[in-house]
Amino acid sequence: MRIFCKVCGSKAQINKTNRLSLEHADSYCSCTDPECGHTFVVNISYSHTLSPSAKTTSQLAFNLAQA
Repeated sequence: MRIFCKVCGSKAQINKTNRLSLEHADSYCSCTDPECGHTFVVNISYSHTLSPSAKTTSQLAFNLAQA
């Protein structure tokens, strides 16, 4: 994933990520252009599933077999 500075359009670097839950995180970023120096926070969150995980079905069958 690439993050770009909102001010100058240069690439930004993620310096720290604060995971709030499995579905949401705040990433603290800084612009890589030394003349800009903009620092900002980007919110990263889960939106929706496009294709369900095969792992959940397999795990469910495994749990049922163990029971």
